Amino acid sequence: MLISRETDYAIRIFRELSKTTKSSVTQICEIEDVPKPFAYKILKKLQKQGYVNIHRGKEGGCELIANLDDISLFDLLDALDSTEYVNACLKPNHECEKSDTCIVHKNLCVIQNSVNEKLKETPLSTL
Repeated sequence: MLISRETDYAIRIFRELSKTTKSSVTQICEIEDVPKPFAYKILKKLQKQGYVNIHRGKEGGCELIANLDDISLFDLLDALDSTEYVNACLKPNHECEKSDTCIVHKNLCVIQNSVNEKLKETPLSTL
């Protein structure tokens, strides 16, 4: 599946953070219907990529520090380590001795490239 539950939740988190300057994890989870364990895990990945800041403590919360116009759906999938391929033979480091001559592989490469380009063309601000 190309859009995993984690990716869907990340999109929802971004959507909520884009509406305000700072939001608590509890608020995000209640408004966007994201389970807290997922939210914490996703927010840490997004912070690592420099997309959000997480402030701890009584006055803490999360804030969006990246422009959603500059982050594509492809970037998000990559940040969450959830890049999917049309077929296993397209994955990096996949060993197939016939990939250079395989017509199926060549056609699937065209499809994969098309999917990747569409994901790269889709900024998160449009979702």
